[in-house]
Amino acid sequence: MLFILSPFLAIVIVLVWLAILSISILAAGRAYVEGESLWSKSQKESVFHLLRYAETGAERDVIEYERAIAVPLGFRQARLELEKSDPNYEIAYNGFVKGGSHPDDIPGVISLYERFHRVSYMKSVLDIWRTGDAFIARLNRAAEDLRRIYSSEQPDLAQRDLIASRIVQIDEELRPWQNKFSNTLGAATRWIKSTLLIVVLSVAGTLIPVGIVLTQRMVSRFDQAERELKGLRLREEYAAKLAYHASHDPLTGLFNGIRDDRILYLAVKPIPVVVIGAADIDYFCHPFHSRVFQPSSVRIVSASPVSRPVCRTFS
Repeated sequence: MLFILSPFLAIVIVLVWLAILSISILAAGRAYVEGESLWSKSQKESVFHLLRYAETGAERDVIEYERAIAVPLGFRQARLELEKSDPNYEIAYNGFVKGGSHPDDIPGVISLYERFHRVSYMKSVLDIWRTGDAFIARLNRAAEDLRRIYSSEQPDLAQRDLIASRIVQIDEELRPWQNKFSNTLGAATRWIKSTLLIVVLSVAGTLIPVGIVLTQRMVSRFDQAERELKGLRLREEYAAKLAYHASHDPLTGLFNGIRDDRILYLAVKPIPVVVIGAADIDYFCHPFHSRVFQPSSVRIVSASPVSRPVCRTFS
């Protein structure tokens, strides 16, 4: 029974594997969406704290800026490492952790990047990601310029205002790219979802009919083998009964004596050899019985010469 069901068991295993793979890929896509949300939120917070620092010069605002900007910088660290021909996955992992990704999601995020980074949708996402990192680098340079101004004894307020205006301009220029990033990432996630659905349905639609055909063939072969075995057993049982009745007296059930020292041996596999009288050879050579005793089942051997021709129905 297990052998007959083996095609369907294999199909179930393949479909379960595809389902697990699909769930992991979709979970990684969700992690990318969450990462984009963290990136955008932290970028806005960093601009806010940097403008506050430009206005007040308080060290507390610098610390808050550095805390906020660490999220985009962490994602940048992970991206740069994954773009290498031989990436260090520990560095990439630490980068995603700094970006705020959940540790359980990071292996899927890395796997999704490696599988789909050459696909058009993901290439667009990564291109926008690189552009966003360039804006973050501009914010960092503005923050360094502000530190330089406030570290001097006489801060240049006019220069400070120019830097603040530059920060606002960076934020405004970055906003359309953030929207584009969200839209492209959403399209990429939807494409991955539809592709996985098509793959799962195609595999299921192909394997299930194949499994049905294979199972039908197996069942047919088992039925045929069972019929042949049953027929062989019936022939052997019938041969044994004929041998018994030919070698025993029908009234007393005693074994018939051997006449004229002429004996025949009836060898029926797998029943024991039964000795019968030579006078009964005509019984076994009857056309009806000759159809029952096939050469593969019965072999008649003459232990001594007989006075009349031996039936050649059996070999």
